[in-house]
Amino acid sequence: MTERRPDPLTPPSDPWEGAAPVVPTTSVMPDPYVIVVERRRRRRWPWVIGGLAVLSVLCCVGALVLWAPIGREYPAYLELGDRVVAGLSRSDNPEFRQAAADMMVEMYREHGVSDAVAAVLLDPADERRTVILIGATKLFLDPAKAMDGAIRSVGGSRLKDLTPYPNLGGHLTCGNAVDDKEAPVVVCAWIDHGSIGVGIYYGSWTMDECASKLRDIRVEIVRRGQRP
Repeated sequence: MTERRPDPLTPPSDPWEGAAPVVPTTSVMPDPYVIVVERRRRRRWPWVIGGLAVLSVLCCVGALVLWAPIGREYPAYLELGDRVVAGLSRSDNPEFRQAAADMMVEMYREHGVSDAVAAVLLDPADERRTVILIGATKLFLDPAKAMDGAIRSVGGSRLKDLTPYPNLGGHLTCGNAVDDKEAPVVVCAWIDHGSIGVGIYYGSWTMDECASKLRDIRVEIVRRGQRP
């Protein structure tokens, strides 16, 4: 009896042969496709412009409020009568006239004023009552501070009994002092945003009289606005 041999094995084969490739055969991968969704931004520029406009208006209003009291008094100029000033007569003494002219030159040169006057005034009822008047115009942003310096520059350390007279308008203050020859005097000064004046009173003046007279002088000689 002849022995039967087993059938030969089937040769191995690729089970995926003929199927579509899973991985692309190209070596270059395509760029990924990204979808970007933009969020609509709120427009802020109208609010910014509105805020700046409000600030501009507030600044303008604030400037007008601050300038209003200054604008009523500055600019200013002075007009001193040739013969009579607030009921007082100007002295014709040549020495007094020259001294007044020298004071005016000094004020222009040393203090940068825009206008200045100086004179010796006499009381017609009693010529022993004399007033040395010095006035000038200039912009004063802080009249109260300038007042203290002005009156103390005349009265010096001997100035005492300082008395304010706010009811007479502007800043007006008087005090007792003595001159360089120890003669008693009353020193009064006025100041506002556009003008300043000092009166040195010799004779039998009371302080109230001096303040009232300087107020009358201020009203008579100070003119508001530019000189025509």
